[in-house]
Amino acid sequence: MPLFSFAELLPARYRVQPQRLIRNLLPALLRRPKMLAWLYALHEPLQATYLAFAEHVRRSATELSYNGQTMLLEKALNDRFDPVFRRIRIINSDTELSPIYLNYVSELQEMPVTYYVVEDMPLLKVNNWLEYVSQVGFVVQVPRSLRPQEPTVQARIKQLKISMIRHAITYI
Repeated sequence: MPLFSFAELLPARYRVQPQRLIRNLLPALLRRPKMLAWLYALHEPLQATYLAFAEHVRRSATELSYNGQTMLLEKALNDRFDPVFRRIRIINSDTELSPIYLNYVSELQEMPVTYYVVEDMPLLKVNNWLEYVSQVGFVVQVPRSLRPQEPTVQARIKQLKISMIRHAITYI
């Protein structure tokens, strides 16, 4: 009786062939078809447990292959929530506000000239704290059909993303 193909793809340290093991451990005088069939039947629950273990090893290896990298985070989200169409996309933010330090009057230092890095022009207004706090590192584009599953999508993103990086979800 052959095992499922995913049990054959296990690393060598997890591979077991119960039928072959039973046959080889049984003395040659007792290797009759009836005796082998009886022993195979007795070991059927063990084989079912082994197949469940093989599936667990496969799932664990897949889960451990995911991390916070954009490509792997996108793959993890698509594998879990949209395995057929794979419509979930991650768009990295390309803008970043750089914080500036403004001197107090009591420090007796002149006010620094502040510039936008990309424009090389003096800044007309000083960004307020809300603009710094509300920056997002990436945006996750999710199909509208997954809106009811938003708490689980959020939990999965938070599980895999790098800490201190904010994200936003948009529905397309």
